[in-house]
Amino acid sequence: MRIGNLECCVKADLKRLEEYDVRLSKDGKKGTAWIASKVGQEFYLVCADPHKRTRATCSLDVEVEIDGLKSGLHIIEKNRKTNKIYIRDVLVSSTESRKFQFGALDLTDDDAYLYTSQRRIGEIVVKFWRSCINGLNDEMDADTAVQDPTPVHEREKKGFLHVVRLGKVDTISAQSGITARKLDDEPLAVFTFYYRGIDVLRADGIAPKPPSEELVSLCSTLEFASTSIPTAVKRKASEELLPELPKVKVKDEEFKPASRFIIQPHTPAWTTFEPLWYTSQRVDCRHGKKEVVKSEKASPFVPGEVIDLTGE
Repeated sequence: MRIGNLECCVKADLKRLEEYDVRLSKDGKKGTAWIASKVGQEFYLVCADPHKRTRATCSLDVEVEIDGLKSGLHIIEKNRKTNKIYIRDVLVSSTESRKFQFGALDLTDDDAYLYTSQRRIGEIVVKFWRSCINGLNDEMDADTAVQDPTPVHEREKKGFLHVVRLGKVDTISAQSGITARKLDDEPLAVFTFYYRGIDVLRADGIAPKPPSEELVSLCSTLEFASTSIPTAVKRKASEELLPELPKVKVKDEEFKPASRFIIQPHTPAWTTFEPLWYTSQRVDCRHGKKEVVKSEKASPFVPGEVIDLTGE
């Protein structure tokens, strides 16, 4: 996050934590952002004045508050060669320090803890002040204000699941301290980082969902839309253009050959139908089979006919 000429971010595992919903105040002196926290993850702050413009006439005093508790003062001197400082731990004694890390919030139903917590859990606040260095101390003072958090009553958790804890004790060499005096009544810039678990940030719509969940959500939306919209009945183009034809009832009946008729031999009709008469077939319309009928040569005489043999 950047405010004016100053920058500040939170890093973990040597990577800068992604900032969500970054906002700046109208006066340009305050900025807020959300970051994702993990239980057991160590983190540190990087504070910088990249172009040394703010330190042209004075030094910078960096004040850090963790969950509402101050964690000491850090100085970026006017003549400092590097443009940034790293804040990763607190002093518990002149030769011991403990690193920052995210941890699980301890909950209790003991009413003795009800309405006793005044800490602003879930906040990391970094303030930049214009300052003037007064001198050096032989030893740096221990940070007695920062300590492990006490349990929080279940009624006061307010959706908080994580809290900043202190890691194991590390032994360090004794270092000299610097005393400084603030030059203004208000800080130059205030950076506020709100930390929550990534699931909480996604549920609140602050952080985007992973691609896989976005795809599942899209498929669910499409499935709902397909079930809620009536399905159109497909018709052929011919059905749309042509009027509906009346239905014809077809009666399936057995084929019956027509009655036999007599054709006089040696007549024009006889010459035409004689070949067909000898090769005639009857078709069984019901079963689709052809039944061959034995053909007989027609007699030129009709039964009952009287023949005149006199030749007259």
